[in-house]
Amino acid sequence: DTIHGVWITATDQFGNTKTTELTYNQTYQLAVTTRGIRPRRNYLRLKSERANTSVKLIFFKNGQVAHEETVKIDAANEFQKFILKDNYRMEKGTYVQLDGSCVEGDKVYTTNPWKEFID
Repeated sequence: DTIHGVWITATDQFGNTKTTELTYNQTYQLAVTTRGIRPRRNYLRLKSERANTSVKLIFFKNGQVAHEETVKIDAANEFQKFILKDNYRMEKGTYVQLDGSCVEGDKVYTTNPWKEFID
């Protein structure tokens, strides 16, 4: 659905009212799913609802970036295996932050960044 306008109305203590239209840039949501995030693995699987999705992976250890890379999911709705660069292996007690995006025409679909804990 498209939002056709966003307005805010403010009323002060004297009853004066003012309505202002806000500028709103519509966003488009993207769903990305993970599989195989486990300690000691040097790979994981990702699936997106849209083809040609880029996913930025940032691995954190003790609050610091331990490894970072961006992968591209070629096909929609199919898990794709990614071997992590430099033979990086996931470690117990750390986490990976994922941030996906896909451009189709003039629309940019994005995920909300989220964290997957590695147990």
